[in-house]
Amino acid sequence: MCGKYPISLSIALFLMSALFTVQGAVGQERSLRMSPSTGTRRVLYNFDGDSCMSTKAGSKTPVAITVEDVKRLIEEVVFEGSRVDTVLVCINAQVMYYPTKVGTMRGALSSTQERAKWSDSERQRFSNIQRFFEAGIDPYALMLSETRRRGREALLSFRMNDVTVS
Repeated sequence: MCGKYPISLSIALFLMSALFTVQGAVGQERSLRMSPSTGTRRVLYNFDGDSCMSTKAGSKTPVAITVEDVKRLIEEVVFEGSRVDTVLVCINAQVMYYPTKVGTMRGALSSTQERAKWSDSERQRFSNIQRFFEAGIDPYALMLSETRRRGREALLSFRMNDVTVS
């Protein structure tokens, strides 16, 4: 019987050591997800600057959107009591989602025949973006300013997608 205790003690010490190691790692992981200024857990919400420009709240199909619809996007995630403290707005994925002189806006180089093959959602997105920028309104800047107006952090994001070249 005496021979069992050293093994049991060894197992107990091993388990306690493992428990403290896991608790330390979990504490370190938690600190990485905390807001440095408030000490609370951070929640980031990333808008795809492409898909959010083709429909609006309450619609199940692609529709024309307004400045108020763009502001409502932010209101839906950054409301009183929301845990979201940072809003990210993605402005490109291999091509830009806005008119630019140093890149290509998505769809801008497409021919009339190519555009005729686009999905309803893609046509509506392109139309909405064109309408905003022709009116001198940058919907992405609007999203960022609305987020900041509501007291939250706002940042642009972009995708770095892989391209296979043959």
